[in-house]
Amino acid sequence: MGHYNHRLRCGKLSSMTILSIQSHVSFGHVGNAAGVFVLQRMGFDVWPVHTVLFSNQPGYGTFQGHLVEPGRIADIVSGIEERGVFEHCQAIIGGYLGSADTGKVLLDSVQRVKQANPESMFFCDPVMGDRDEGLYVTDDVVQFYTEQGGPAADILKPNAYELEILAGQTVCNPETAIGAATSLIERWNLRAVVVSSVPVPDPVSGPAREGASPQEGGSIACMVVTTDQAWSVETPLLPVNQKGAGDAFLALFVSNILLGENDFPAALSASASSIWSIMNEATGSEIQELQLIALQDNFSSPSRIFKAMALNPHIK
Repeated sequence: MGHYNHRLRCGKLSSMTILSIQSHVSFGHVGNAAGVFVLQRMGFDVWPVHTVLFSNQPGYGTFQGHLVEPGRIADIVSGIEERGVFEHCQAIIGGYLGSADTGKVLLDSVQRVKQANPESMFFCDPVMGDRDEGLYVTDDVVQFYTEQGGPAADILKPNAYELEILAGQTVCNPETAIGAATSLIERWNLRAVVVSSVPVPDPVSGPAREGASPQEGGSIACMVVTTDQAWSVETPLLPVNQKGAGDAFLALFVSNILLGENDFPAALSASASSIWSIMNEATGSEIQELQLIALQDNFSSPSRIFKAMALNPHIK
């Protein structure tokens, strides 16, 4: 990973720094337990601030732990600010909140960083649910994202289900994803929307179902939509169900955007290829956790490359 060594200066703080405000688990890889290692492996110094402290992700059926009180989160952010380092922060990542009150702390943190470094970008992952499980947050968290969190983002990263909720439009294929994303870009003045888990209709068997196996669906897409362009990366569906893939994907995308000087299609291709390559290794097993440590070489050298395809956005 020598591509970032030229940025380091003896005796000076690295300018490749990211504030990551997300959930944390001790066992497994979701939220900060996924994103922090990915970002570090890609060459970034990360300031992790945890919104929840859980033993494991709730998908196992049982877990121990608690939400972190918003005031404590604010105190930690203030402590980092007191070090006078926010001017070096290139990006803020906002993930799972746990409560709407934590959302207020997140936005206050974004504002503080941007005051110190106006070039810093806010990547907002509006974690609310997915197609198979539905919503797993309270209504006030949904309201936060639709009224405050989403509009404050520079780059928004929902999955297809979350994009439907935010835009109030059905997302059933790449074309409808472009329409929904474009509506949010225009409404909230976003720089881009990155959307994952977009169903890709099969010309023979019909629409793909999010989470289906290759035999049931075929392909699934992740996309980037801007004001006047759109790109899609289609990958084969895999018969695996590993939580945290979206968190790791976002960390890779943020890394690739910052390292690649905002090349959206290249960042999309590299990030999707890395996540697919890691998840593909679990095919045929019952592994429920992303093997980020064992398969970390895929961050920079994925086993298979999927190129981004340019699409024609239907902008009214």
